[in-house]
Amino acid sequence: MKKTHLKYIFKCIKNDIARLISIFVIVMLGVGVLVGLMASPKDLQASLDTYYDKANLLDVYIQSTIGFDKSDEEFILQNVKGIEKIESYYQMDEYVNLNSTKVQGRLIYRDFNEDGIDSLELVEGNYPTTAEEVLMLNPKETMGGYSLGDYVNVKDKNYKIVGKVNDPFYVANQPENTIIGNGVLDGVIYFDNSFYDIKDITIIKMTFKDAKKYNTFTDTYKNFINSKIDEISNLSAERLEVRKNSLREEIAVQVEIAAVQALKEQIIGAIPSLEGSEFLDKIVDYIKGTSSFKEQVEAQIEQQFNKVINSMPLKWYVLSRNEVPSYYTVKVDIGKIDAIANILPVFFFLIALLVCISSVTRIVQNDRAQIGTLRSLGYSKGLIYVKYVVYGLLTTILGSVVGVTLGTFILPYVIMSIYQTLYSIPQFVFVFDYFASFLFSGLMLVMILGTISIIAFSSLKEHVNNLLTGKAPVAGKKIFLERIPFLWNHISFKMKSMFRNVFRFKKNLIMMLIGIGGCTAILLTSFGLQDSLAVIQTEQYTTLNKYDMIVSVENVEENPIKESYNNTPIYYLTGNVLDKDENIGVSIFGSDKLSDYITFTGENKFDTNSVVITKQIADTLKLEVGEMITVETNNRNDYCQMRVTDITQNYINNFIYIGEAAYNNYFKTEKMNAFLVYTGLEGQELKDYSRLLLENANVLSISSTSDMKDVYANVLNNLTSIVVILVLLSGALIAVVIYNLTDIIINERIKEIATLRVTGYTRRESLMYIFREIIFMAILGILIGLGVGVFFHRFVILNITSIGLSFGLTIQPLSYLYTMLLAIGFITITAACFYPKIKKIQMAEALKSVE
Repeated sequence: MKKTHLKYIFKCIKNDIARLISIFVIVMLGVGVLVGLMASPKDLQASLDTYYDKANLLDVYIQSTIGFDKSDEEFILQNVKGIEKIESYYQMDEYVNLNSTKVQGRLIYRDFNEDGIDSLELVEGNYPTTAEEVLMLNPKETMGGYSLGDYVNVKDKNYKIVGKVNDPFYVANQPENTIIGNGVLDGVIYFDNSFYDIKDITIIKMTFKDAKKYNTFTDTYKNFINSKIDEISNLSAERLEVRKNSLREEIAVQVEIAAVQALKEQIIGAIPSLEGSEFLDKIVDYIKGTSSFKEQVEAQIEQQFNKVINSMPLKWYVLSRNEVPSYYTVKVDIGKIDAIANILPVFFFLIALLVCISSVTRIVQNDRAQIGTLRSLGYSKGLIYVKYVVYGLLTTILGSVVGVTLGTFILPYVIMSIYQTLYSIPQFVFVFDYFASFLFSGLMLVMILGTISIIAFSSLKEHVNNLLTGKAPVAGKKIFLERIPFLWNHISFKMKSMFRNVFRFKKNLIMMLIGIGGCTAILLTSFGLQDSLAVIQTEQYTTLNKYDMIVSVENVEENPIKESYNNTPIYYLTGNVLDKDENIGVSIFGSDKLSDYITFTGENKFDTNSVVITKQIADTLKLEVGEMITVETNNRNDYCQMRVTDITQNYINNFIYIGEAAYNNYFKTEKMNAFLVYTGLEGQELKDYSRLLLENANVLSISSTSDMKDVYANVLNNLTSIVVILVLLSGALIAVVIYNLTDIIINERIKEIATLRVTGYTRRESLMYIFREIIFMAILGILIGLGVGVFFHRFVILNITSIGLSFGLTIQPLSYLYTMLLAIGFITITAACFYPKIKKIQMAEALKSVE
């Protein structure tokens, strides 16, 4: 009997193969998408963490306002435990000439050890063999092009570019910021320390022995490094005092040499014949020994020393990887993927789980007659139950295995390949998430087997006669629409039967609404994400910001801007809005003419007394118009409080816009120091004009909106690719869901369709009898999905927003249209596959009615 039953099970698998494949696909999609999207951020982190460990990316670096002594490195090494490597560099941002073009360069004098900190990877060429040769950072998209053999002119000396390198410090393929020029770094130039005697040190980098034990993106690593930062910071006061004394000695030597030289020139000027004689040196030595000369030199030393010391705060800036711009950018981007991955796939999985449960329920219920036959032949309940366990195990295990495999390797590979255009990721590392894989595969298996057990044993408990005769059709009841005679009496018979059947089979309706509605909501959220991200390009730099650049100058009276270009002088500061929980970095503009260059979306008109903050500041700090904010500026040690008069929309960075009267009230000592400029130029023309402006001695720096626009264009293009993946996966789920539910509906109604054929319905009419219900439920599901999608989209956007970067909350009308068309398209194509099945239904089926 067992052997015969085994053959019977294999035959049933062959007959039910279409249903089993559909359940397999749903399980695969549900588990695969969930595991894949949740694995992608972990894989990105693991890939970058592996690269950082291999390249010895710094753990901590120190910068000082007055530089370092060579003894500082040794002192830190002796007094901070666990340092693996420590290196000192000279690094400075300066104008250089590359291919006869003046650009913003970063000069780095360092050793080229293979196992050194921030180890360089040679991409092309070779390392320098002479002092006249240099390496350059492999150019990013925003950097000017250059080739091996080109020359870069630094301080009137030409150096040949002999190699291009990758640097883990600059892993992002996006422009680095600089304090000179237009604020965007054009190139990084590396000099081999072995050819130079560099005494000045501007940066000290170090790695720690135990740091590689931790993933760089975890809180464990962060806490470990923070403890080291505290340890190093405690040494700063002592070393700053040593550096002050050393700096004073350096200044003393320079002043004394200059004073002696001036003295010689003064003596020679009075007595030319003494030039070159020994007597001149004796006179100089005598005067040097006088108290008046010593007092004069000492006064000059004190004056210059005080000028250097008082011009800046004496401080060590002890920083971690989080302050490395490329590292921070990639960390934020991974966080955004993680935010999406923790929301959308779970919803996706739940829909797949519900449809799977519904599908296996129908399989068992449709086999009632077979169960009754087997029971009458003497088969035990357990043996009959085995068939459905095999069904559940076969579809769930195979679906989970394939889904986990695709989710672990294929989907993360696609996403990481997309992000490889943004970041230098030399090697992909795939992390098998045992917890997620086993948890969600196990959950799917438990729920499906649990459902099978409940439904199967429910049927097995019934009397054999009841199983063989089958369940009576669901009794017809009046629906709500029938209780409104005015509407019901004006509906055609076909529509009446459709409405009654839809609400008679409530389980089918609920599953269709959940399945189609849920998938539609994910589709709309995916399209809405694209709309929300696109506002940066469509609104930020076209509607909200109507200027091309901010030009910082030494003197606004000497206007360097062409008369044909619109411009206005402004007060321009940077600073922070202070709060007890979080400080928000801001740029502060002051002028009465700001409304000519900025669109204010608030309710109040901008005037000379206005203080307008951007919306993200207000949302983060829960501020309303009329409330006070505390602002600290970066070039002042004090802060002021100001009352907010309005709030305006903005997506990139945060700003405070102040009228002149209000500005002069809050910042009494400040002067106008920049221009807002609109040129109407684009692309290369705008970049060429920026370079032309930088040649003006009055121009200090330029911040161009086109550079920021280019950066976010790259980010948006990659996020758009992820949106496309979500759209395709959602569409695939819709197709499988509609296939399963349509199959269930048709199998439940075969006798009904056959009866219609007997009573004279044509094939087309009997086909529409069923499809009319499916179309109605699908449209209802789509409408519900559109409503749910609006809230779901808003929830996702609020979770991926970060300080200084927000997105739009509006979904464009075309996105609703695309969502509906795609959903309808998937539904139509899938439902059309059942036309042959309905066509084959024979009228004899009508005779198989319940006795």
